[in-house]
Amino acid sequence: MTNDKQLVSLSGHELQMPWRTKKLLWISDEDPNKVSFGVGISVELDFENWDVKVTDLPKTDPSTILTRMPIRKPANPLAVPPLGYYPTYAGLIPEQKWVYLNWLGDVSQDIPIGYVFIYYYGLERHLLIGEFDLAFDEILFLRSQHKHSSFLGYSGSALLHSAVYHNRPDKLEALSRSAGSAWIREELLLAYYLNLDFTAETLIKLSKQIRGINRRYLSKAPDKYTEALEEILKVRYREPVFPFASRYKLSSIPRTTQLMYANISFPDAIRSPEIPDFLNYEPFTEEVRDICAVAHESVKARLKTERRRRKPGS
Repeated sequence: MTNDKQLVSLSGHELQMPWRTKKLLWISDEDPNKVSFGVGISVELDFENWDVKVTDLPKTDPSTILTRMPIRKPANPLAVPPLGYYPTYAGLIPEQKWVYLNWLGDVSQDIPIGYVFIYYYGLERHLLIGEFDLAFDEILFLRSQHKHSSFLGYSGSALLHSAVYHNRPDKLEALSRSAGSAWIREELLLAYYLNLDFTAETLIKLSKQIRGINRRYLSKAPDKYTEALEEILKVRYREPVFPFASRYKLSSIPRTTQLMYANISFPDAIRSPEIPDFLNYEPFTEEVRDICAVAHESVKARLKTERRRRKPGS
């Protein structure tokens, strides 16, 4: 990602920032006393049929830089008061605004996560209506630099939802490469859209999310457990993989409300849409439980045989 910087002047405060950051900012010279941060976006998304209806976002959202508001360099940047939850640019005191704007010169710098979220709110807006590609790549970059669990959770969900909305399998692939190791509802949906089969290692990760799976021998003999899973998969599906995406119809999967966007100016229906919930789809979870149960018994029997062989006189 190029770091070519441009000079930007905001409220009389001049700073250098990458061209991509400048392009992704939302800036307004409106009177701060007349600005509203209420709901002003409507998006309807059908995950199965890719049917989308969108109306415009509001002029302002939590990230909007209001140029008429004062900025002041703090005597000691380390002594600037911390941010609260769901911060907005308009809600920052002048010294906090200075810290934030200076951070925009290099968003890889370590900073309290609240400042990252202010920038990120505007990137979410771009994901739906705006510079989608640039914002998507910028969020991936932020995820590589700021490993805060809340930020990773929100951003991963928003990237998935927006890539589906824009029908961009290339971006789904990019997200898949950056995804974490915990398989949750959104990542199962990502795997479905990418038509991915599950390896034994993936089933082991997934087993943490499904109730009723005995993980005793997975902890006690992980290599043997993995081998047992691979053998079972070969017998059942002719390949050492579980054919996930081709096995179920999305229209049959129950839906659950899932928080996917952090931007508080989005309405609840957009921030928390209904998405397919594989973890509550019994045909899927029961099949995974059964595979793991057979693997459990296989390892149990194998360890029992090995113990007998080690006994004197055996």
